[in-house]
Amino acid sequence: MVTQDYQTYVNQAHVIRGNDVLFKCDIPSFVADFLTVAAWADNQGNVILGGLGKTWRICMGLLD
Repeated sequence: MVTQDYQTYVNQAHVIRGNDVLFKCDIPSFVADFLTVAAWADNQGNVILGGLGKTWRICMGLLD
């Protein structure tokens, strides 16, 4: 096993309030097969748990 640092990224998404938005977590290919997104967290400390594999559908309203 070789230890290698990596970072994940979520690109900014711009959407009109009340519409849907898609966030994609970019994970480097050399570790993507070994990782699962377990939660999303925003800048205010809110954590969104759950999901089905690589696709999540959140019907909870606003993510301000």
